[in-house]
Amino acid sequence: MRQLFGFLLLFATAAPLSAAEIHDDIDADTGWQVITAQAGQTKIRVVPAAGFNVFSIEHAGRELLKTPPALADLPGVSYGVPLLYPSPNRVRNAQFTFDGKTYHFDANDGTNFIHGLVHNVPWTVRRTEVDAHQAVIEAELVFAPGTKHYAAFPLEHTLRVTVTVRPEGVSWKYEVDNTHGKSKVPFGFALHPWILYQGERKNTFLTIPATQWMEAENLLPTGKLVDLEGTPFDARAAKSLEGFVIDDVYSGMQSDHPTVADFRDEGIQLSLDASDDFTHLVVYTPENKNWFCVENQTCSTDAHNLYQQGLKAESHLLVAEPGETLSGTVNYRIRDARGHKFSRWEKAIRKFEAQDRQHPPAAGGTLFVGSSSIRFWDLPKYFPDRPVVNHGFGGSQMIDSLYFADRIVLPYQPRTIVVYAGDNDIAGGQSPETVAKDFQRFARKIHAALPETKIVYIAIKPSLRRWNLYEQMAKANDLIAAFAETDERITYADIATPMLNEQGTPKPELFIKDGLHLSPAGYELWTSVIEPLLPRAN
Repeated sequence: MRQLFGFLLLFATAAPLSAAEIHDDIDADTGWQVITAQAGQTKIRVVPAAGFNVFSIEHAGRELLKTPPALADLPGVSYGVPLLYPSPNRVRNAQFTFDGKTYHFDANDGTNFIHGLVHNVPWTVRRTEVDAHQAVIEAELVFAPGTKHYAAFPLEHTLRVTVTVRPEGVSWKYEVDNTHGKSKVPFGFALHPWILYQGERKNTFLTIPATQWMEAENLLPTGKLVDLEGTPFDARAAKSLEGFVIDDVYSGMQSDHPTVADFRDEGIQLSLDASDDFTHLVVYTPENKNWFCVENQTCSTDAHNLYQQGLKAESHLLVAEPGETLSGTVNYRIRDARGHKFSRWEKAIRKFEAQDRQHPPAAGGTLFVGSSSIRFWDLPKYFPDRPVVNHGFGGSQMIDSLYFADRIVLPYQPRTIVVYAGDNDIAGGQSPETVAKDFQRFARKIHAALPETKIVYIAIKPSLRRWNLYEQMAKANDLIAAFAETDERITYADIATPMLNEQGTPKPELFIKDGLHLSPAGYELWTSVIEPLLPRAN
């Protein structure tokens, strides 16, 4: 798939990122439109021609979905978030009867039919909107004579889906519009996300707040509902996915009880909540894969056939009457499990953006980012012959520089990035491993967009005020130094050793009265270490 460079090109003059945006590109190999929508740190890519599939969700530089190796591989149900309609998952013997009429499908799963009709056909985009808080894309698929999907499901109506991107995640709203139809439309709607493990499987925990499990034979529900208590399928309390290998249907989902995937290695959670019509959930966790699926459904698998057997409650098949429109919503919410409040920095970030609109820095300079040790550094004084940008914001942690990189780092296309963060992380209770992982994520994010950019990480300093924490800080330094050894584009700057005296404790003259922030002598020392690591000034 051709890389989409539109985002970076928009900011070649270092204009700041707006709160939300939408732009599109044309994939060179397929000729398909690829729409990119972003709000805050959440970015999606969607292809209307391939089933209106949101095939990528990035949050704070982290890809959450299994993406196709090439865009031409996208149509179908193997990547991204395919839409399943009108028959989520399997239909026994590839047929069902409703109101005396039998509907036949082409078997594609042995003798059965699986995953519906809409994931591999082109959709029509009807609306895109952007405001200060969200980006919206609305598309529809019309079931009308002459279309392949109508031939299999010959009921005139329209399926409409609206995808909304917000800083905290992504939502899908479906509408089955039968306002002009003459017949009832029996349907189910579902999302089939291919979710990447973030960290190890054993440290990924899933909470499924269902009340019952659906007994099945050959992956087709019998219609019998089994209480979860005492069964191996009970994940109402968080359950590690290590050894939890299932492909099963849950029932009794409620809108105020989300399913939660807790990626404990990375400290993030993906919460999946839905409106009350999404009563069922399919969970697929195969062995030896780097992904799993959690599928919010408005109905059970094989819902039409169960409904025909009189199992209306068990199937929860929805029926749109002539003149009626039915709708529902699924929300994916991504959050830092540490309870981190990124919003506290919004004022500082907007100030950077406003300043740089007035006086845009030239691309290709050296950008400093991180906490107050960066913020208080008089860069023009200490680096008079270099184009420098100071984006330090006091009190911040490594994850904050990662989170806001799209707004205060990447648009400036720096030749070199100098980072100082981790001090506040350890003081705030984060582990050395968490600090190191957050820096690794920061580096991956930078190099995904700017592969030639050099990164200089300034070691967490030994300070008078936080000397009791320095053993943990030193461990974080060691982990980051080891990571830097694996990538020639990353340099670990050891300012810690020269800040210690002969007794191995911090030199008091390097700090102001608070014992934490640097004195002019401290900044002189830092400059003497950092200056030789920067590329020669032009």
